Amino acid sequence: MRPSPHSLDEAKARAAAWLTAWDSQGHHRTGTSGDEAGALWLAHEVAGLGVNVTTEVFQLNRLDPVACYLQLNNDRISAVPIFDAPATDANGLTGPLSLSEREDAILVAQLSPRSVYTGEYDRLRRDSAHRALVIVCTGARRSSVPRADRPHCGRRANRQAPLHFR
Repeated sequence: MRPSPHSLDEAKARAAAWLTAWDSQGHHRTGTSGDEAGALWLAHEVAGLGVNVTTEVFQLNRLDPVACYLQLNNDRISAVPIFDAPATDANGLTGPLSLSEREDAILVAQLSPRSVYTGEYDRLRRDSAHRALVIVCTGARRSSVPRADRPHCGRRANRQAPLHFR
């Protein structure tokens, strides 16, 4: 039996309203105000379904990045630090970008967001020679075709790049 077009439209509207409400709460990184708002909102939504909701409060120590970006001359690319990345001082970290392992360079690697679950990601972080690591997230499948909306690291391999995370 096919659902009526009305029920599909209603489901789409509910999904859009749910995602809009979730998105309006801000960043949902653990321990942020957006995380707290999301937990309260979700508890309210579940209680609306007749479920008895309980919450648990606990202490959490966390570092909040002040600024995280890669700067190439006058171009600044916003970034997100790896969860346990060490902070830099106010001057950041400067070095040449490289697509291959070099102890004096900032290694640039293209990885899928799912790569954190693979040995490839762990090997890059722990076993490769580099001064710092920049991961450019790709889609589920890598593309060998350069696109205007995808940074191409090879063009910038010889530039000095300050990497900031503080």
